[in-house]
Amino acid sequence: MKTILSFFRICVVSCIFLSGCSSNAGKMISKQLDAKMLNSKLETQTIDLSVDSKCSETKSVRVVNGELNTDKYCIDHAMGGCRWYIIPKDFTNDIVKYIENRLIAGNIKVGSGSDIIVSLEELKSQEGAWTFGSTCKIKVEISDINYIQTYIGESGGPLGYHAAAYAIHLAVDSFFKDPVFQSYIKCQ
Repeated sequence: MKTILSFFRICVVSCIFLSGCSSNAGKMISKQLDAKMLNSKLETQTIDLSVDSKCSETKSVRVVNGELNTDKYCIDHAMGGCRWYIIPKDFTNDIVKYIENRLIAGNIKVGSGSDIIVSLEELKSQEGAWTFGSTCKIKVEISDINYIQTYIGESGGPLGYHAAAYAIHLAVDSFFKDPVFQSYIKCQ
């Protein structure tokens, strides 16, 4: 009976600890946003956006954080509570920086010019038995052509922050492959 009671106490304390504590996962995820590593891992590639360009000079854009939410946003619900959260406005700054780096790698000037407005619609992670799964939805608005589109990335990974970074990368990759975006950036 004493053993059962001890086991029960350990289970209760573990459940309280696991469900009662939540952590900001923003920096852990952002550290994984490395295009070279993610391209290799997810079998994607950097697109040279200057190829077949009809622009008179290299296109220049400014990527802007359009996210307004400054509240904690739970990305991983576990055992009835929130295990991991982000602050969407702060975290979108990291996504903006990632998009800027990808644009620069694609031979596009960044920092001035037309606005590309980015906001985070959703970032969710789910724990499985041995892996994590994540879904990311980013909304991108190209104000010059009055174009708004949501891009979705879904992926799994060995750790929650890896899966989230993979999903973000795949959502951004979908944006870069969008024919409307490519026509815009190449002045076609």
